[in-house]
Amino acid sequence: AISNIRAFNSQGLSNLSWAFSMLGYDSLPIFEAIADSSMRKMSEFKPSEKAMLVLSFSRISHPFQSLFDKVASQSTSELKSFGSLDLFNMVVSYSKADASKRNKKLLKAIADEIVCRPSSLSPKMLVGIAWSYANEGLRDPKLFNFISKECLDYCAS
Repeated sequence: AISNIRAFNSQGLSNLSWAFSMLGYDSLPIFEAIADSSMRKMSEFKPSEKAMLVLSFSRISHPFQSLFDKVASQSTSELKSFGSLDLFNMVVSYSKADASKRNKKLLKAIADEIVCRPSSLSPKMLVGIAWSYANEGLRDPKLFNFISKECLDYCAS
């Protein structure tokens, strides 16, 4: 049955990983099969599917460094096509993941992209992004100035 996972398209792989992680179904063979199939098909994944995939894998207890690395390498140059929720999910995922899964280059590129999107992030997203960067010890004055301004704008409205 696990070999049938190879037949799933990118959306199916992303949705399957999300469903299992949300249910707390932490089966190593299933997630290995999803990761293997996803890495082979990574060029087919849309930004939202990549974000959902790493969010799912960040919630389980098994390390999948190669999957996080592959998503990071495929996503860094494509961030303009990511929606605000996708960027938020990527930041949270890489922050929640084990230290071996972190990709500072990707997080820097996401920070640079976020500051180009005024008023596109909810207060909850801003808080999550600030927490994630602080949790990683990533000091990005431009990002934190942006978050500060956005928070003040929300308070004023």
